[in-house]
Amino acid sequence: GWMLAAPDGLLAANALLLAMRLGILASVARAYDRKPWSYWFSPLADLPAATKLVRSALSRHQRWRGRSYVRGKGGRYEPTEGSV
Repeated sequence: GWMLAAPDGLLAANALLLAMRLGILASVARAYDRKPWSYWFSPLADLPAATKLVRSALSRHQRWRGRSYVRGKGGRYEPTEGSV
């Protein structure tokens, strides 16, 4: 599979990130008297959330406080017509 072809550094970094995420999950678990069954599945939401953040950051069009902006040359955001 593709994981076997990945560079060793990439595999090590992903293993470290996974260990950190599971460590945080276990540490936070102590704060709950009764955890719902879905608590341990929460890391599965990390990838979709990260994907949404990256896609949003790379998009030229942004909305903030009900106003629309478009990223122009030089990375500056300008309001779109009708949003001001």
